[in-house]
Amino acid sequence: MKLFKNIFASSDKQANIVTAVEREMFIKCFPNSLTAEVNSLLDKLTWRKSHDTTECFTIKLDDETIYIPYRIYYEEPTQQNLTNTETFILDCIFTRHHNGYVREKRLNNIVSSDHYLATPFIAQLIGEYVVEILKLIKDHLTPRLIDNLIKLQTDNPKFFKITENRVQSYWDCYYKWTTKKSDYVGFQILKAIKERTSEIKNCPPD
Repeated sequence: MKLFKNIFASSDKQANIVTAVEREMFIKCFPNSLTAEVNSLLDKLTWRKSHDTTECFTIKLDDETIYIPYRIYYEEPTQQNLTNTETFILDCIFTRHHNGYVREKRLNNIVSSDHYLATPFIAQLIGEYVVEILKLIKDHLTPRLIDNLIKLQTDNPKFFKITENRVQSYWDCYYKWTTKKSDYVGFQILKAIKERTSEIKNCPPD
């Protein structure tokens, strides 16, 4: 579902207060239970962007639907006086940044989180092309994270199929000449998820 496609009419880099439409977009990235924290975060920080935010992808998260942008073009704000929850929200948002180094830095802050909400932000990065980010995910691929990814996959099969196709496409485009398919970290992550899924299915009930 394509929502909020190029929703920001202004690309004024100096604008530092989110518009009502921008606020709605950020709120819809997260469950309703976090709306107050998202609003608080938006009011505390300075927000400057260089380009319009792109369209969003849709995720079923438990009993809610959230909408996460493919890319954002905001400068990283200076963090101060944020609660732990607000910091977590900010890290999730900036895993969608157009700069891969920013995505990697913010991913590093949430990849070990036990919070299921981190999972769709991590999963989206599996289907992207920055191998250093994929290695970071693989290095933190704990049983808990794998189980969270399986739950997300069960609730969002189309999203995960697109992710798998992107792993294949990026390997084809950038890495097949230098890296065997079995050695490509994207496929290794997908293999770990599939093996754990098979293990769960074959596990006898208590």
